[in-house]
Amino acid sequence: MGRRRTPLRRSALRALPEVAEAVLLAETEAQWPHAADVFDRLRLRRLDEEAPLSGREDVLFTLAELVAKVAHNASGMFPPYDHDAGWLIAPYADRLIRTTDDLALQSDLTRVLGGRPDAD
Repeated sequence: MGRRRTPLRRSALRALPEVAEAVLLAETEAQWPHAADVFDRLRLRRLDEEAPLSGREDVLFTLAELVAKVAHNASGMFPPYDHDAGWLIAPYADRLIRTTDDLALQSDLTRVLGGRPDAD
């Protein structure tokens, strides 16, 4: 609590309704107890065979699912998701940064990660 959160802007993080909901969840600690519901909506959309996601969208949805898992665990709600979900956020975010031409998305993800690790 008390940590300042920087709202994300106009990038692809806000373009898909389910992902936008995960962004709002991450930015609003009072919403964390609802993270399991957000996760369920993300997962259902991601697995919808009638409207398949593009490769980039799939990575974005996976990232949003991980954020929902971490928010759920941080809220103390039961049962917890896998305890190591947070460790996967940075690699998925970095993968999006490296593979998208959406400059706003690159900027948003770099900012929320606190920068980027040095390239290998």
